[in-house]
Amino acid sequence: MRVPERARLLNFFGILGGAITTADGTITVAVNGTTVGTFTVTQSGSAAGQVFTGQTSTQLLSNVNEGDVISFTPSGASGASIPMHFSATFRAA
Repeated sequence: MRVPERARLLNFFGILGGAITTADGTITVAVNGTTVGTFTVTQSGSAAGQVFTGQTSTQLLSNVNEGDVISFTPSGASGASIPMHFSATFRAA
């Protein structure tokens, strides 16, 4: 995801596209390759449409500039090609 303008990254989200089957997942969020936070996607009771959210680990890491790249990297969970849709909320600086 590309940052649209200089801003503060308030929080980030993942919307699950189906049930994960064997373990919790972790989503690592990075800006230009630097990790700014994580959030957990729980396996127990997981289903399509569930929303999981996280915030940056420090306020300093929440500052982003136009053109910065935010990446969402999943690990740990498993299932048969279960998608997750990602989003972020910004406040103009």
